[in-house]
Amino acid sequence: MLKLVKLVLCALAIFVLVPSLATAATRADWSPWQALPNANGVEVSFSQVNDNMCTWMIRNSSTSTLRSLEFTYTYIPKIQQGQATGRDLLMEPLKPGRQTGGATQFGAETGKCPSTLVVSHIEWAH
Repeated sequence: MLKLVKLVLCALAIFVLVPSLATAATRADWSPWQALPNANGVEVSFSQVNDNMCTWMIRNSSTSTLRSLEFTYTYIPKIQQGQATGRDLLMEPLKPGRQTGGATQFGAETGKCPSTLVVSHIEWAH
């Protein structure tokens, strides 16, 4: 129940703080799916929503449920100089063939999407 409350609060905060994200997924162009270099069976697709915002989706292309995924990404923030590293995670298990993400879940304020995500923790259902 606590996870559900956190998810709802995070989603609400994103809609309130970054209103342009609310419609980003419907008007965004997505990159082709690419395998994550250190997570066999997990793919990512990026979308540069506008000049200031990038978002991404994660897809489970394996035959097992993805229970947990924590990752980092490096980007150049739109409002400061130099590189920054963001951290994020999946909010719930991801079944085989399913995808999640987009502007309501993942994003960075940057003029250029990260090149990939780097997995720091991954757990599969057995």
